[in-house]
Amino acid sequence: MLEDIKNRYKLYPLDYRGIIKEKEVLAKANQCNVWVISYEDWISKFSNGESKLFLQLFYGKTKYWNRI
Repeated sequence: MLEDIKNRYKLYPLDYRGIIKEKEVLAKANQCNVWVISYEDWISKFSNGESKLFLQLFYGKTKYWNRI
């Protein structure tokens, strides 16, 4: 993630990077914990049955309409 942020900053001139606080953004990003969770695992965390059902139906539709 940090490399992606750095690469994005490289698109800007050096003087502009200071204005948009490149070092502060990188320091804050360096403190983040990032992990991946599947949509199925995320839905399973919901305890509200109505919300869970809605998300499962929505997910089913996305898999149907956005087939790869």
